[in-house]
Amino acid sequence: MSSFLSGMTYNDQTSIASQFGFGRKELLIDWVRALNETRNNCAHHSRTWNKPLINFPTPPKLGENHLLEHIVGNTMSQTRVYIAAVAIQFLLRTINPSSSWAKRLKEHFQ
Repeated sequence: MSSFLSGMTYNDQTSIASQFGFGRKELLIDWVRALNETRNNCAHHSRTWNKPLINFPTPPKLGENHLLEHIVGNTMSQTRVYIAAVAIQFLLRTINPSSSWAKRLKEHFQ
C-alpha cells in the first residue's frame, strides 16, 4: 500500500490525504510507510515494543490537527510503536467510525 500510495500523482495523494484529515500529503505517505514497517515487524515476529521505528513518520505540526497534538514535540511517541497505534486509530476514525479497536488495544495492554 505504501508503494502504491507513493506512486500516485500529487493531486491524487493530496485528495486522499485530505479525505483522511491530513493537512499535508507527506503525513499520510509517511504514516502508511510506518504502518507497513510495523506490520512487517509483527508478521516476522520482530521486537516491536520500545524499539524505534526505522522509518518513523513525519510528526504533525502544532495546530495542524487537534487530534494529534498530544504527540507534537514528544520524541518517544513519534519514534516508537505508539505512533503506529495513533496512525491506525486516526485512519480508523474515517474508515470505520464505530470501530472499538482503540478500546480493545488498551484493554489488551492492561
